[in-house]
Formats: sequence, structure tokens, C-alpha cells
Amino acid sequence: MADTPVQKATKAKTPRKAGPKATAADATAKVEVAATPAPRVKRAPKPAPVAPPATKVPATAAKKVATTDVKKVVKKVATRSAPAPAPRARVAPSSVKVVPPVARPRPPAPVAGPVAAPVPPPTPALVTPPPAPKGPARLSRGEESAYVLDLVTRIVNECPRRQPCSDDERRASEMMRIEFERLGLAIREHPFEFSDNLYANALLHSLPALLGTAISGIAPALALPLHLLPAVSYYLESTRKAYLGRRLMGFKPSRNILGVVPAETPQPALRIVMCAHVDAAFTGFTFWPGTIKAMGREPPFGLKFIHRSMELIVRTQVALAALDIVRMILGPLALPLRPLEWLLTVPSLGSAAANIDIVLRNTIVPGANDDLSGVAALPLLARRLVARKRPDVELVFIATGCEEASLGGGDAIARDFDGEWDKTRTVVVGLDGLANGDLRYAVEEGEIVARRIPGWLDQVCKDVTASEPRFAEVTGFEIPIGGSDVSAFLARGWEGVCLICVDPEIGAPRHYHMPSDTPENLEVDKVLYSIDYAEKLVDAIVKHRLG
Repeated sequence: MADTPVQKATKAKTPRKAGPKATAADATAKVEVAATPAPRVKRAPKPAPVAPPATKVPATAAKKVATTDVKKVVKKVATRSAPAPAPRARVAPSSVKVVPPVARPRPPAPVAGPVAAPVPPPTPALVTPPPAPKGPARLSRGEESAYVLDLVTRIVNECPRRQPCSDDERRASEMMRIEFERLGLAIREHPFEFSDNLYANALLHSLPALLGTAISGIAPALALPLHLLPAVSYYLESTRKAYLGRRLMGFKPSRNILGVVPAETPQPALRIVMCAHVDAAFTGFTFWPGTIKAMGREPPFGLKFIHRSMELIVRTQVALAALDIVRMILGPLALPLRPLEWLLTVPSLGSAAANIDIVLRNTIVPGANDDLSGVAALPLLARRLVARKRPDVELVFIATGCEEASLGGGDAIARDFDGEWDKTRTVVVGLDGLANGDLRYAVEEGEIVARRIPGWLDQVCKDVTASEPRFAEVTGFEIPIGGSDVSAFLARGWEGVCLICVDPEIGAPRHYHMPSDTPENLEVDKVLYSIDYAEKLVDAIVKHRLG
């Protein structure tokens, strides 16, 4: 085949390499095609590096490669709109002439003048991501209902005899530790010691008065301490000033379990303490609905101390001690006072009879409402409140022990945390029986010395009641007998209020301290209603104290 004009021009410009293998080198030489007739500037050739002997390539193959490369170059030159140097192709690693690229003209230097400030690149729009969930997720209404019933049932089945200071009470508190841990709360165990039987202690403070009255006619000096010491002892322990007679029964270990959501500031501006007790009560005829209804009647002539059985007992024992002193002074002349002595002994006699019945029965109730309903409310309130808690607020959830032994767990917290917690920045909310009646807040508590809640807290409760029509039933209630853990806090100078449910017909929750206080008789919807009120109450307390 004859060479084309382009091939002829290429061959004419390709130098041959001298040497015995010139023919092979000619076949593998670099082909250069000038796209324009512009002259090229060539550098002096550098010494060729020592390379291994080139492999012989058949002339036919070399010719074919050269032809293909030339066609590609011609096609690329034809399709370009502006002249440009054609690409160079290597065929073999032989000595190659290096042709430098055509130097492009540089732009003129900028004229000296004021330098403008660099323009920053545009800042992309910031998209704020949604805040990460804070704390455990809130459950739906149906899930909350199922949780309450499940937790109450499990504790009743696994810890059926939750007498204060017992193994079952400890197991129940351990179950609450697990519930708090699942929510990510900081756990703190608070051990303490207390007696295990409220009614044996009450019996211990009533029987001596009977003996004192029996011998006062012939030995008033011996009757005096039998009347006076029980009264003083019960007064001191009811007001949380000292435990005297109770220690004769011996103290046993118990504990409180605290789940804490600390403030994000060095010191909390406000601390809300919510508590409910895991232990359960004894039962007896004292807690029959008819008995409770009779004892809860409005006292005559406004004598509230008659309404409070333990206050009545202490007052009459002090009066008997005074008669003993009179008898010691007057001798036989005090004989006409004998009927009055026996009359004043009736409250102690009634207390002794009631407490003997309870002690001899030795039966612990299931306590589904009193107070596992409050215990089950603690984790649910944690789920509701933690996610929107203010950074300067600390939340404390406490499963207390020994409440049914005369507020042992609440009193231990009130005593031992005095100094660690600032009383002026702490508010206690008790949850004690949140079903089987109409919801109330205890406006006054105390077995002997009645203590009212602070006026501002009473007003906050009223404001929450007025906030929604469904809370219209929530009003203040004066607890006539006993009290809640909050009563121990009030006695030691703390501020707080307790939520309870009361059947208006009997003056106490239905199934109160009865064997029928079972999960099957627990009004779960009422528990959730009470939790709703407690949640709004906590929000209202925070708003009132911190704005």
C-alpha cells in the first residue's frame, strides 16, 4: 500500500537512530504531527538512559501501529475548533525527543492599589437538629395501665408478707431499685433501723395505764409513772423528738431506695421529693369499714382531739397522772375521784383491746392500694417529668420502708438528710393510696400534734384543682388517725403534702388495711387519674417557687 501524504510527512520528520538495530528503532519511533505550521522550539537532547535491548518488532506490525496512531491524530486535529498540540503516543521505550509545550502568555500584572477584603464564601443555612430524647420515654395510657397492674401484681405475688423490716419488704425495695435503674436514675440506698410493729408499740403504751389506774387507789406513787411515762414516750416519738418506749421492742434494719435525677447546676434551685412505701399493714377489727366510719365522725363541740384517738389517749393519760398527784396530796380525801379515773382510762382500754386483736391476728394485708399504687406511680412520674425537667431542678423518687410501723422510712430521710438537703429548697410530695376513693390532699396530719401544710402549698393544690374540671373532686382532707411519711417531714420542719384517696362514706379508702386490698380490687384508672394530678402538682410547685 502506498503511503499517504501525512505518512510521508511523518517519515520525513522522524529521525533515524544510528546503530545496528536502526530498522527496529525506526519502527518504534515516536510520531509527531504538528497541528499548525508554527515553529517548534526544541531543547538539546539529553543523553539517553541505558535501557535494556529493545525487542525486535516486525516491520509489518510497526507499520500498522504507526498507521493507526496517525489516523487518530488526524481525526483529533480535524475536530478541534482551535489549534492545539496533538497528544503524543509512546510505542516503545526507546530514546524519545522531548518537545516542551507551547508557553502560554501570562495575564498582565495587576495595577497596585487598595486591596479589597476577601469575600467569605456563603455560609450554608444551619438546620437545627431536633433535640435528642432526654430521659425515658413516656408510655401511652394503655401501657401505663398495664404497667401499674403488672408491677403491683408482681410485688404482691413475690413479696406477700411485707411486714416492716422483713425479708419481703427488702425484696420489694430491691424490685423498686431495678425499676429505677431501668429508667437510668442514679440509685442511692439509705439504710436505717426501726421497730417492726406499730400495734405492739401502741399496746406497750396503753397497757401500763390500765395497770396504773388499777393500783392508783392504794399506791398513787407507783401509778404516777405508769400513767405519765407512756404518755410522754408516745408524745416524743409522735413528734419525732425521741424514741423511748419503742426501743424496748428492739430495732431492726430496713432501708429506703432513692432514684435521683440530679440538677445540672452545682446546687439545685429546687428539689422535689416524691415518696411511697413498699411495706404493708396488719389488719384487725379496727379497720372494718363500720369501725372506721364511727371513729371518723365529727367530734362534738369542736374537740378535735377526740377525733384523733392517739391524741385522746395521751391527753387522758396525762390527766390520770395529774389525779395521781392529787391523790398523793389528799390521800383518802381523793376517793370521790375514783369514777373519774376509770372514765379517763376508757381510751387506753379501747386502744389496748384493738391492738391486742391486731397483734394476735398477726396478718399482713396484700397492700395493693396501700401503698403499691403509690409505688407504681413513682416510675411513671419519672417517665413523665424527667424529659422536661428544668436544669436547676432535682427530682428524687423514694421507695420507703417501715411506713406502717409509724413512718420509720420517712422519718429516717427527714432526719438523716437534714443538712445535706436544703429545707428551704425542698418540697416533699407523698403518694399514699392513689385509688379506691376520691382523690384528696392531706391538709393536716399528725397523731398527737396536728400540723398543717404550708399555706402557699395549700393554695397551689387549690390552683391545680381549679385548672381542669376533672380535678374538681380534689380537696383538702384532715387525716384523723395515723398519717403518711409526709407527717414525719412536717414534724422535722420540712415542707410537703401527701395525696391520698378517701371514700367519703367511710372516711378512708375502700379495702383500707383489709385482706381484700388485692390487685383485683385496685382501681387502676383511678391510679392514673391521681398520677395526672400529681404531675400537674409538681409542675405547679416548680412554677410557684422558680417562676
